[in-house]
Amino acid sequence: MISVIMLAYNRANYIRYAIESVLKQTYRDFELLIIDNNASDGTSEVLREYEKKDERIRLFKRTDSKIGAGRNLGLENISGEYFTFVDDDDYCEADYLSFLHNLAETYNADITVCGSYYDTKGEITPKYVFDETILCKREQAITNFLLRRYFNNGNPTKLFRRTPAISAIRYPENGQYDDIHTMYKFFSATGEQPIAVAAKGEPKYIVRRHMANNSSATLDFSKLTPEWLSEYLTAYRKRTEYISVKFSSLAELVVWSEWSYMISMVEKINRFSLANCSSQLVDMTAELKYNRERFLSAEWTRDFEKEWIKEYIL
Repeated sequence: MISVIMLAYNRANYIRYAIESVLKQTYRDFELLIIDNNASDGTSEVLREYEKKDERIRLFKRTDSKIGAGRNLGLENISGEYFTFVDDDDYCEADYLSFLHNLAETYNADITVCGSYYDTKGEITPKYVFDETILCKREQAITNFLLRRYFNNGNPTKLFRRTPAISAIRYPENGQYDDIHTMYKFFSATGEQPIAVAAKGEPKYIVRRHMANNSSATLDFSKLTPEWLSEYLTAYRKRTEYISVKFSSLAELVVWSEWSYMISMVEKINRFSLANCSSQLVDMTAELKYNRERFLSAEWTRDFEKEWIKEYIL
C-alpha cells in the first residue's frame, strides 16, 4: 500500500536508526526502497545487512551521488498506492505511516502532511506543529505552501497518492537541492476534489539538523555560498513562472513569495558581510528596488520585512 523511499549517502552514524524507525511502523503494509547513492563510509555494508534481514527492503545501488537522480530511481520503482520519504539521517514515530494513511483515506486527499520536530544537537524545536486538521482544495493548499503555513518544501512529513499527475513528476538531476525544484509541482498536481491536501500538525517525524546536512547553510547562514544562493534563486524564479501560468489567480502571491525570499537573503548577506554573494546581492537589490512599493503594499508582507526593505532597499 505504501512505498517508503530513503536515499542513503554517507550516513553510517545515522542510517541504522532511520531504517529501524521505518521497520517498527505499526502500519505493516509497506515496502522500503533504499537507494545507495554511491556511499563510501560504510553505509553500503549496513544497507546490505538490512536487506538480508527484512524482505520488505528493496536495495538499489547507484554509481554517483546526484540527489535528484537517486530520488527518481526510487520513484521509478515504487509499487505502492502511496509513497513517502524518510531521510537517512532522520527518523519517524512508529505511527508515522498509519497517521498519514488514515488522513488520506478519511478525506480522500492526494497529499497528507504531519508536523515534525527539529533535533539540533539534542535541542528539540517544533516545526509546523498545530492542533487543527487543515483541509484544502488545490489552490488553497498552494496558497498555504507559498505562505509557509502548515507545510514546507521538505520531502518528508508528506504522503503522496500515486495518481497519474503526481507519478509523472521527477526531480532535476543536476542540482544540489532537490525539494525546492519539485515540491510546488506535487501540490500543483493534486486533483480538483473538495479536499486535495489534508494536514494535521501532530509531530510524527524528527528532522536531525547538523552541519553535514545538505542544507546546512540554513543552520549557519554565515556559510552561505553563491552556488547555494544561485540555485535557490533560479528555483524560485521557475516556481513563479510555473504557478503564474498554471494558476493565474495566484500570480501575485507567488511573485511576492519570491521577493520575500530575496529580502530575507539580502538581510543575511548584509548581516554576515558575505562578500562572496555580492553579485546576487546586486541583482536582488535591483529587483526589489523596482518592485519596492508593490512589496510594501502587499497584504502578506510582514512588519520585519518592511523594516528590511526600508533599511536595505533605498
